[in-house]
Amino acid sequence: MPMKTRNSDICVICGKQPHATREHIPPQAIFPKPRPGDTITVPACASCNNGTSDLDEAFKVFIGFAGGHGPDGERMFKEQTARTLDHNQRLKNELASTIRDIEVETPEGIVKRPAVFLDTDAHDKVVEKMIRGLHFYHTGKILGDKANIKVRWHRSLTEKQYNLPQNWGTGVVGKGQFIYKYITFPEEPLASIWIFQFFWSTWFSGTVLPI
Repeated sequence: MPMKTRNSDICVICGKQPHATREHIPPQAIFPKPRPGDTITVPACASCNNGTSDLDEAFKVFIGFAGGHGPDGERMFKEQTARTLDHNQRLKNELASTIRDIEVETPEGIVKRPAVFLDTDAHDKVVEKMIRGLHFYHTGKILGDKANIKVRWHRSLTEKQYNLPQNWGTGVVGKGQFIYKYITFPEEPLASIWIFQFFWSTWFSGTVLPI
C-alpha cells in the first residue's frame, strides 16, 4: 500500500524553489488512457514540473519504442507514442535524422533493419527526476545538490540483477505497467539504490550517493 503523501515547503526535485505544484511519478503521459489513479505525487516547483515537458515527451517516445510489447505496451505506442510524433514535428524530424541500418540476428540469419537512435540524455534526466521524487517519498529527505545520482538503462536484466532486490521495497503503479524496487539506508539518509521496470520490457537502475 502507498504511504501517506509527504509534504514539503520546497521542491523536492531541485531542492531550491518553493513548492508550487505536485509532480507525478512516473510521468502520467507514458500511460494509455484511462491513466492509473495511483501514480505517486511529490511537491515540486513550476519549473521542475512544467519546464521539463520536452524531456517527458522524448522519454514517452523512448518507452514506446523500447517497451511497445504486449497489449498495454502496444496500446501505449499506438495511442501515446505515435500520437506524440504526429503532433511534435520537431521530435519526429530529430528521430528521422537518426535512422540507420543495423545488423539484426534472426532465425534466417543476420539481416539489416532500420533503427532509430533515441536521446539517452532525455531518459536519464527523467529517471533522475523520478529518483529524486521517490527518494523523498520513501525517506523524507531532499537530495538537492548533496547527492550524486547515476542512471543506467538496461536492455535486459541479468539473473543477478533480477535476484538482487528480492528483499527490497517494492512499488507498483497501475496494473503493473510500472514497478520499482528500492533499498534505502537509515545510517546514510542520502543513499539509495533503484531498479525500475516499465511495461514489463524496459528497465533502468539508479544509484544515489552523498557527495
